[in-house]
Formats: sequence, structure tokens, C-alpha cells
Amino acid sequence: MQFPPWVDQPRTKKARAKNRLKYIIGILAMQATGKASVRAFAEHIGLNHSTISIYIGRGKFSEQCASHIQTQMPGLVQAADLINPLEINAT
Repeated sequence: MQFPPWVDQPRTKKARAKNRLKYIIGILAMQATGKASVRAFAEHIGLNHSTISIYIGRGKFSEQCASHIQTQMPGLVQAADLINPLEINAT
């Protein structure tokens, strides 16, 4: 996956993980709803927006939530990428 420079700029792993998740969720939100809104995306996939925001803040999603997002957005995201965002090979 290709990330813009701001995503991997922070020195701490947690900050990079959070930025990667913000970027991924933003892309998914745009594809699902036409706008980069966590709230609109959450409503689209049947989750509470605060749930998504909490996981972004933690820098990783739970397996259950990541699997739900993958199921709702088939072919666009892998649960493993949401669970371990720093494991994504940046190109």
C-alpha cells in the first residue's frame, strides 16, 4: 500500500499506526460514502463512530471489529491490516 509522507512521519510506532489507520479508514469512507467521514462510514457499516475512533486511537482494531469491517467492505481491506497496521508493506 502506498501511504502519503505524513502517515509514516511520526517517530513513535503508535503514532504511525494511528496515522495508517486514519488513512485507511478515510479511504474506505470515501469509497463507501463519498466523503472522508468516520461517522458516515460507521453508519454505513453498522458500527458506532466512537468505536472506530477508539480503535484508531489505540493504533489497532480488535479481531472482531476488523473482521466486521472486512465483511462489510469486501475486497477493499484485510482484517489483518486493521489489526496490525505497521505490518503493511509501504510502497
